[in-house]
Amino acid sequence: IRQTIEECGNQVEAAKILGVHQSTLSRKL
Repeated sequence: IRQTIEECGNQVEAAKILGVHQSTLSRKL
């Protein structure tokens, strides 16, 4: 998670990316 935030440079963008991943995982499950 920390790496994602550092790569994005913005916690907001990282949160959006994590949100997308979470929604994708929930759909797969």
